[in-house]
Amino acid sequence: GYIIKIPKRGIPILHFEVFDIENFDSTHFEEQILFFLRSGYQVSSTRQLLEFIEDENKKLTNKPLFLTFEISKFSQIEAITPILEKYNLPVLLFLQDEVLNNLNILLNNSKLTYSLLLKNI
Repeated sequence: GYIIKIPKRGIPILHFEVFDIENFDSTHFEEQILFFLRSGYQVSSTRQLLEFIEDENKKLTNKPLFLTFEISKFSQIEAITPILEKYNLPVLLFLQDEVLNNLNILLNNSKLTYSLLLKNI
């Protein structure tokens, strides 16, 4: 992942590019997440980010962080979900064509739907 900052207001966004599922290391991914949580960052939802951007008077936590993922395969969602659920972390997913073409798989899995979609609206 890498961090992007929104100009003027300095909001850190930790963005994970498409990753090779065969080489995905859930322990390393969890360590990355824990680094930020232990450093005092609080992960905010997409709704909180949008409200913050639209309203100059809107405040966030002292150390906000937004998580985004570029997803090209359904198996990537399955790989990250247990860790995101473990720490109750909202995320923003950018779904590529292959995932969108098989969106019914995602929507038929109610646990994933709630965790990664509805919770973040």
